Amino acid sequence: MSSLPVSMPETQPVREHRLGSYAKPPSVSRNLRGGASQVPPRASTVWSALRIPLDTGGAFRASCIQDSKFETVDSPCSWFPKAGDAMPSATKQRTLRRTARLSTPLSLRIEHESLDDKIYARLRALITERRLRPGERILQEQLAREMGVSRTPLVNALKRLAQERLVEWVSRRGIYVKRFTKRQMAWLFEVREALEGLSARLAAPRITPAEVDELTEMFRSLDVSPTPAAVRKYVERDRYFHWRLVQITGNEQLAHAMDSVNMMFFAYQDGLVRPAAETILEHWPILDALRRHDPEQAEAAMRLHIRRSVEQLEKEAEAEESQAG
Repeated sequence: MSSLPVSMPETQPVREHRLGSYAKPPSVSRNLRGGASQVPPRASTVWSALRIPLDTGGAFRASCIQDSKFETVDSPCSWFPKAGDAMPSATKQRTLRRTARLSTPLSLRIEHESLDDKIYARLRALITERRLRPGERILQEQLAREMGVSRTPLVNALKRLAQERLVEWVSRRGIYVKRFTKRQMAWLFEVREALEGLSARLAAPRITPAEVDELTEMFRSLDVSPTPAAVRKYVERDRYFHWRLVQITGNEQLAHAMDSVNMMFFAYQDGLVRPAAETILEHWPILDALRRHDPEQAEAAMRLHIRRSVEQLEKEAEAEESQAG
């Protein structure tokens, strides 16, 4: 790449994207005809600015003049050097950058999902689907080989899962899928009780009769026997029921909080805390309150539904702790 014959102070380096030795806004290097990003090869090329506000977002139109050819690009930067200008001082650049940040919108578009994110999503699914089970050791080399990736992005994804308490590092032993005690699950269900109750309260005034009918039909004539196939189908319907209510609320903050709790809940749950024949009956009062658009009764019925599971887990926690001595 040729450098432009422009002087620049040696004592005040400019930390910008560069066109040769010339500071260049990053978006200007886009090829307008859909090809790869290029920089004009000739040293005589000059970038100039036509400070003309555009109709979209207050950006400015930059002009590339090369051998009498004129092309324009829309740039989110509000400053370009004038033709033949020397590089401005560092102080002036800081002022201009502050002006640009205040006067022009910042694009937050993400072009591509990172490899770390893809591996994280895959591992998350393996844990929630219980293909990686609680207490199971994660063999990094083997897993990286099966995924066709290096260990570095895999370790980055595992660190994120550790922050979510789905995996844990055990000193001198390795990385394991976290195993929750009965007491920890009881605490988790206490959080679920509050969040699920809020979900039912917020959904009650918003839910439509058709949506209530849809949720009611899911449980009608459902097999509640203790066979593995019947339990698996019931778990799927029950999870959908609770997720659908959160979705109906339209509350993104609640959805985010529930997602965090459900991740740990799904990773633990293998079957049901209580028999399906018992819990299915508790859905009818919830659905009845939703059909009547009664927020108080919907919340009360939902909280009772989860509270009974909390009580069951607390009994099991006491037994587990007494056995541990």
